[in-house]
Amino acid sequence: MDGTVRVDTSQTGTLLEVNRKLDNVLAALPVLARRIDNISERVTG
Repeated sequence: MDGTVRVDTSQTGTLLEVNRKLDNVLAALPVLARRIDNISERVTG
C-alpha cells in the first residue's frame, strides 16, 4: 500500500508542477505576442 501511495503522490506532484509551468507559459503568451507585434511594426514601419 505504501508503495502505491508514494507513486500516486509523486505523480500528482509532477502534475501540479506541469500545471504551474503551463500557467506560466499561458500568462507569458500575451506578453510575447505584444512584443512580436511591436517588433513587426518596427520592421514594417
